Amino acid sequence: MVFNRSDNPPEPVATAQAEPVKQVVLPVEGMTCAGCAISVKMVLKDLEGVKSTEVDVEKGKTTVTYTDGKVTIDQMIKAINSTGFTARKPSAG
Repeated sequence: MVFNRSDNPPEPVATAQAEPVKQVVLPVEGMTCAGCAISVKMVLKDLEGVKSTEVDVEKGKTTVTYTDGKVTIDQMIKAINSTGFTARKPSAG
């Protein structure tokens, strides 16, 4: 058996609460090339809370991994639309 002979109680360990991370697939119209994909990635990267983006030009979509509560889907859509493309909310189902 091991006994703690110290008169000092153990220090509490700080536990960081995990931030809720989500993923959304946004349809994006108007992308035709790798440059389009870069534009979408760059504008999303500038949003606080966006962790990563994957853009598929051929399928006309971008997959965004983000921290819930730091950025909204509406903010992402507005940012993409500011580049001249047309993003919309994902369809249900």
